[in-house]
Amino acid sequence: MTLPRTVADVLSRHVVFELESIDRLFLNVYQPLLQHPRALVGFIHDRLGQPIASTAALAPMSEAFVSAIGTFAREHHVPVVHFTKGQRKDDLMHEYLARFDQNLIQRHVGQAYAMAARYEEALVQLCSALSIAERTEDVCGQAHTHRAIWRVRAQQDRHDLALEHASCALSLYRRLGNPVWQDICGWSFRSTWALQPASTSSRVGGTATFAAR
Repeated sequence: MTLPRTVADVLSRHVVFELESIDRLFLNVYQPLLQHPRALVGFIHDRLGQPIASTAALAPMSEAFVSAIGTFAREHHVPVVHFTKGQRKDDLMHEYLARFDQNLIQRHVGQAYAMAARYEEALVQLCSALSIAERTEDVCGQAHTHRAIWRVRAQQDRHDLALEHASCALSLYRRLGNPVWQDICGWSFRSTWALQPASTSSRVGGTATFAAR
């Protein structure tokens, strides 16, 4: 006699790797106090200091918000894609996905393995991604990959190897002139350096002095 089995029962014995990710993110802001006419009038009068209670006073707030997003994107080298009316967003995004290089793909797969605590498999993917980035002279890809390897080595308590990759990533981010990633990677370096035994600290002291500056 065969007992009925659920899909979950079948998958639980055969799925060895599962990856979940965010496809897209929408930002919706809901302020319940501004859903009533009297509250909205009070906000325009008291908060915005406008003598006439008109919704036109809200437009500059939206424009300032959009402008701030644009400024942040430019300063941090974040690409912004503008869609035209009637354009299918999925079609355009597939064009961008098709341009992704193998370094980026393997780096993300390696990071996914690391999140699943499958560190050796993660290192295989990340080392391959690093080789591709070095071969194509992709400095940004090298920096991101070194930082990803740092995280895996730190999880393995191989702080000596983690320190080397954190140092490489920090140096590459400095070459790129990206202050945000320099700060992030600098914190990674300092936190890893603090975990080094004395023998390791003296062995890589020259590297530490260079990367900590």
